[in-house]
Amino acid sequence: MDFNPRISMYNAGLWTQKQIDIPEARLQLLNTPVCWRFSGFKGKGDWSGTVALAQVQPPATNAYLYTGKDALRNLTQSTVLHESLHT
Repeated sequence: MDFNPRISMYNAGLWTQKQIDIPEARLQLLNTPVCWRFSGFKGKGDWSGTVALAQVQPPATNAYLYTGKDALRNLTQSTVLHESLHT
């Protein structure tokens, strides 16, 4: 298992073809860590409500889970199953 808390959205395969075709969006994906999706937007640091993400790009075998204390009540078995089914 490879643990990298700062893996980029691009390297994690969390992008669509439409996003990658836009140079500015591709650069943003390369510089934005996956953990950003689990925290607040605009640098506020508040929790966004996202608890899980599934890899979009092949081989699509990974899911990313947020286990912060504010998210644990929302990280349910059905959420994990849902993201697993995406892979």
